[in-house]
Amino acid sequence: MTIRIDGTNSAANPGITGSDTDTGLQFGTDEVNIVTGGSTAVTVDSSQRVGIGTASPAKNLDISSSSPALQFTDTTDSSYSQIDVYASDLYISADLGGTDSGQIIFRTNGENERLRILSGGGLTFNGDTAAANALDDYEEGTWTPIYVSSGASFTYATNTGGSYVKIGRLVFCRGTIRTTDISGGTASNSVNIGGLPFTVNNNTSTESGFSGLHVFSTGASSFGGDYPMSGQTLPNTTETTLYYRDTADTEFKTLTYDDLADGSNKNFIKFNIMYEV
Repeated sequence: MTIRIDGTNSAANPGITGSDTDTGLQFGTDEVNIVTGGSTAVTVDSSQRVGIGTASPAKNLDISSSSPALQFTDTTDSSYSQIDVYASDLYISADLGGTDSGQIIFRTNGENERLRILSGGGLTFNGDTAAANALDDYEEGTWTPIYVSSGASFTYATNTGGSYVKIGRLVFCRGTIRTTDISGGTASNSVNIGGLPFTVNNNTSTESGFSGLHVFSTGASSFGGDYPMSGQTLPNTTETTLYYRDTADTEFKTLTYDDLADGSNKNFIKFNIMYEV
């Protein structure tokens, strides 16, 4: 191919070209441009900054387009990953073609792994790669706690409500319940708290089924009989039991419908619940 060094040194006719006279090198003041098809494609400026798609690079490497992207291809298996920008969002995509279930790994101080984003979702830390140990969820929200007793109906005060934080498999709930009317219940039927934001883990073993309710404020006089002091979540439900302390038998017993009271601002309880999903 013939090399021509007699262009007008413009984008339309670069100073150095091959047989294609609008593609080559064009030289400016302390800068060099790579020109393709009569348009500047790459600029190296006087500060050794490289611009792709821009003639005025702002950083050492400045890529400018409607959807700028960097692609890295591993020729051993043709897998590829990308860093790209779309609509002001930055995307970092490992194994975009789905060849090897690629992961994103962050390292510091040499090759010491600090954080890994698993291909199936979730975060692991400091070299741990086990999916079972991954932090795969964080969520905050509100929920509406209710009393549950077979056959009973409840009307609640407006300040009944709760909030929760879910971190991985652990759920931390706070709640307040006040009733303004109760009806239809059977005296001996148990009373639970229902409406938990997530279903309780179905594993009932001591190790995996750890859960419980802590009552930190209650209006003892707002109940018709005994009042709740603690509880335990029920596996594979969205409920937790309520227990009261029987001083005569020195043990905890299940709260029942006949312990509740009817009327305005009755059966008041504030509580915390922690459980696994």
